[in-house]
Amino acid sequence: MADTRITVSKELALGNEIFIKEIEALTNARVSSRKAGRSKKNVK
Repeated sequence: MADTRITVSKELALGNEIFIKEIEALTNARVSSRKAGRSKKNVK
């Protein structure tokens, strides 16, 4: 039971990492396009 749980959580963590990276890339693209058109604002 513990073994499968560890494996699943590892797979989930990996999937989340990829997912987060994709979201960050999208957000960065949006933010940079906004920054091009606007004056600087601290938005995270």
